[in-house]
Amino acid sequence: MRDHWESNYKKLKKFRANMGHCNVPTNDPKFHKLGQWVSSLRYKNKIGELSKERIKALSDLDFIWSAADLAWNKMYDQLVAYVKKNGTTNVHERSGENGKLARWIHSQRHRYKSGKMTAERYKRLEDIGFCWIVRGVEEEVEVPEVKKSEVVEVPVFEDDKTLEKLYSLRVGKYIQYNGQGEIPAELVAFVEVHNGEFPPHIPLPKGPVKFMLGSSFYKQNEVVWSGVGPLPENVLKYVEEEGVLPSYGMRIEKFPEE
Repeated sequence: MRDHWESNYKKLKKFRANMGHCNVPTNDPKFHKLGQWVSSLRYKNKIGELSKERIKALSDLDFIWSAADLAWNKMYDQLVAYVKKNGTTNVHERSGENGKLARWIHSQRHRYKSGKMTAERYKRLEDIGFCWIVRGVEEEVEVPEVKKSEVVEVPVFEDDKTLEKLYSLRVGKYIQYNGQGEIPAELVAFVEVHNGEFPPHIPLPKGPVKFMLGSSFYKQNEVVWSGVGPLPENVLKYVEEEGVLPSYGMRIEKFPEE
């Protein structure tokens, strides 16, 4: 498992050197395994199953630990770009091209006024000359916060509405759900405990596909999955042990008949 950590850490370090950040996309086939590993690290840290040594190693790379921080940074970067272009942090229009940014700025003023803003975020906004008061009067707050659906974006390979997913309830414990029908009880319990937030998930490919199990090419065992229904037991066991899907080949056009 340590070799697995060190290998992925080196890949993440290289990714950061090239991209300038650790926000690895999971919807890019080139990086989807690394992106899934990054998501699992956030979850392990959240439930206290990540060592101080590894937390420090990741923090040294300016690792972002939550989806909320990721979303905030994304909007902050948009504001920085707006300031460079327009020389002000005041974005008045609530619709159109800058509508989402205007609502986010509105939300930051409200969070500061209500004492819900962290010192680190306050400082970052101050550093770019953020205007906390508009026309000498504090803004009336119409919307207390940007809706969660607007800021928490879960990247997927394809259509999120029909894609099968493996939700990570805790380290080594996954539950599969495709968003259709009754939500599994264990998933409901997790959402209730975590203030309505779903756990990190691994998006599954639309099948049928062949998963490649084994430590080397000549020992690999091809396991076919139809793309719907439970994953094969040996594939799920691999995920529980490694935290990522095994490699899989190109989609096959037709699922083999029994």
